[in-house]
Amino acid sequence: YGDYNLSHVSWVSGTIVDNDSTNEIFLRQKRYLDLVHELGLSWLLTTETTRRRLNATSGTLQESLLDQLFFTDESLVNEFKLGPQLGKSDHITLTTELNVSHPANLEENKASNEERRCWSKVDAEEILKWSQELDWDFQQVDLEDMSVHDMW
Repeated sequence: YGDYNLSHVSWVSGTIVDNDSTNEIFLRQKRYLDLVHELGLSWLLTTETTRRRLNATSGTLQESLLDQLFFTDESLVNEFKLGPQLGKSDHITLTTELNVSHPANLEENKASNEERRCWSKVDAEEILKWSQELDWDFQQVDLEDMSVHDMW
């Protein structure tokens, strides 16, 4: 799940809205949507607004659906909630409750070479300290002359 920026996709119909085969952005989005269909994926959001931003030039509010949650089995998604924007982001938050089960055979799981995180060993105090040191009041700067790396 995440920010896909597929502005030419109608999530209601699962099709491309525009049909401009000369536009590179359109072609990339069409290829992505074709892949979603080929993989048999479904999506959660169809008409919701996940991004709100004020157009600095026109002064109008732009609302769009750019974030999406893909899944292979509808029963995996128990519930989802749209929440407020976080900090200076123009995207809203999306909270999802998934139906997952713990593997029945832990020994079989341990035998695999797959890396697993042990969340019970997370240093919660260190994470809290780190989050308190974040500049949550970040002031937007002129991003035009910055690289993507500098923006992050």
